[in-house]
Amino acid sequence: MLKLIRYAIAVLAILTVTGVRAGINARSGAVRDSLEAVLPSQHTPDDRIRTLYNIFDLSVEMSDRDHALDRLYKEASAANKPEVQLDALVHLANIHRDSDSILAKIENELEKFVETDQCRETKLFVAMSRSDIRSKTDNNKDNQSHLGILFKRENISPSSDPYERALMLYTLCTHLSKTTRGELLEEYVSRLEKHISGMNLPSGWVRNLIYTRAAPVFTNNQNYKKAVEIDKKMINIIDSLSDIYESQGRPYRDLATSRFSCYRRLLGNYKGLSDGEVELIYRRILELAKEDVRVANDLNVVERSKIFYDLATENYAEAVKGIKRQINNPANKNYRLYFLNALVEAAEKTGDKQTQLEAAVELNGMWRDELERRAAERFRELEIIYDVNDLKEANAVAEKERLESRTRAVRIFAAALVVVIVAMILLLVSLYRKNRKIKQVVAQQARTAGRLRSERNELRQAQQELIVARDKAKSADKIKTDFIDNMSHEVKAPLSAIVEYSKVIVDCVPEDKNPYLKRFANIIELNSKLIMTLVNDVLDIASLEHGSMNVALRPSSVYEMCVFALDNLFEEEGVTGKGVKVVFNTAGRQDAVVNTDPQRVAQVLINLLGNADKFTDKGTISLEFEHDKELGKVEFIVTDTGIGVAEGEEEAIFSRFHQLDSSASGCGLGLYISRLLAKLLGGDVRLDTSYRGGARFIFTISDKA
Repeated sequence: MLKLIRYAIAVLAILTVTGVRAGINARSGAVRDSLEAVLPSQHTPDDRIRTLYNIFDLSVEMSDRDHALDRLYKEASAANKPEVQLDALVHLANIHRDSDSILAKIENELEKFVETDQCRETKLFVAMSRSDIRSKTDNNKDNQSHLGILFKRENISPSSDPYERALMLYTLCTHLSKTTRGELLEEYVSRLEKHISGMNLPSGWVRNLIYTRAAPVFTNNQNYKKAVEIDKKMINIIDSLSDIYESQGRPYRDLATSRFSCYRRLLGNYKGLSDGEVELIYRRILELAKEDVRVANDLNVVERSKIFYDLATENYAEAVKGIKRQINNPANKNYRLYFLNALVEAAEKTGDKQTQLEAAVELNGMWRDELERRAAERFRELEIIYDVNDLKEANAVAEKERLESRTRAVRIFAAALVVVIVAMILLLVSLYRKNRKIKQVVAQQARTAGRLRSERNELRQAQQELIVARDKAKSADKIKTDFIDNMSHEVKAPLSAIVEYSKVIVDCVPEDKNPYLKRFANIIELNSKLIMTLVNDVLDIASLEHGSMNVALRPSSVYEMCVFALDNLFEEEGVTGKGVKVVFNTAGRQDAVVNTDPQRVAQVLINLLGNADKFTDKGTISLEFEHDKELGKVEFIVTDTGIGVAEGEEEAIFSRFHQLDSSASGCGLGLYISRLLAKLLGGDVRLDTSYRGGARFIFTISDKA
């Protein structure tokens, strides 16, 4: 029955669209016939060109459109109007963007024109279209080979010609999109969009092509602000084209569907819009629906615009209904993952547990596939980035070797010059009585001094070039580090989704099965926390090592920071999960207020207390503090009765990835991060080697950090 309903929806959509198109075609044909009847009686080129434009705008079949463009091109050629000829050629290229043979003929025809901005843009559009065809026919091996060549050109020797570089970036993005849809593609699409923003592209064809490709890339990476920015630029292009067509007397050039597509995409990226913008865009869609039957048909049959609007305005009940109606519509096939995500959220808001569970079950499967795809893409991105970095490093090494070779040659030459000077001095001594010879020697010395100055300048230049090569190598290393940071951030969102959806599944199953699934959900949550801890540790290390971590200093209670760390780590007051006793401030010291970052202090205390808990199975764990006003510092002392630290390991334990017990949980980053944070707070962390009853760590901070 469900399959029959889906089939009926698909058939209804096809019949509706077919009927709408048939009605539009019939009306367009009648008007086109009347224009054909008027054309022979028109005597001026401008009138005939205007009529031929309108005949083209009203033509639906490809053969009719080709014929109209052919006549328009010939009429413009006879009237010596190259701008109309170029416009006809770019329309023809757009119609036949999948035919390499036709595009090749258009390229040959363009060679006859004088190089103007419009001509260069038309050539660029045709070249980009041919690049699309070539990328589609490439297999994976050829695609990777082309990517390597393109990355080398872009990152080592980019073209100085803006049109050549635009084509190269577009081709790179086209090939890269076959490998990944992630952040690497987004980076190069952004480069392309930024590059063309500074070019003179009068017709808008190239920008329209690039923006149409760029908007979905930013949407896919949840960069909604950038996707909205691109579609707003598309709207501006459409508005400009409308004004141009109106000035040309082309009332039949219909841009309603193009405008509607932009508005619908904007609503789909509603997270990047303000509430006022959402209302304005939806109102304009409704206005377009009143004027254009195709927009009205899409609005009623596909309903995507209405669903986006309901989600944006938090009308979740209507959103649930709309998604259920449309999720199996073939026209919305590419939005299934988007709709399932929205359905889970909307069903949760409306309390529809059954719908939420059903959607979550299917969504988990799709997310698993999506995460596998993204992981594969990230791996390929990493390979590509490393290849690019290897190219840069190899280029830097070669440049360095060339400079070193040149420096050695200069030194040899300088040594030879010194020998020559010595020989000249000896010659001067032997011939000083001869005045003419003395003058010649003086002149020679002057020339030599000039050459020495020149060589000195060359040495300085070589030094500067070596510095540049060194900076390039550092930049390559930074790119690797930035990529690791981005990968760490990417792990967080999927992990959170896995934990939350596992909880949703547990909440929605019958109570007799709830304990069984809850145990697995707890295992998922525990392991997710372990991974999140590792990710946070990696991010902290990256920030600390690159000096990008900031501290938020404010007056803070020493006592409250200690209590916060204890409460955060130990659920039961005064005892660990193993039954070890936890004591605090046994000396009864008075609280003190110091100027520091309480969050970072608590982070170090949690690390130290966590280590004590991990390696102490019986006895006591204590936390004490002492404020020394004269020295301007605060000491925190964490003591345990655990296994202690072996002799010779006192400093090694503060190294990255160093673990005393390889079977224990964690990856050996806690003490390394703690020491970095302590130094950031004007203090240090050290092991008290005089204590042998377990382990004692002393954590100091400045009270005026």
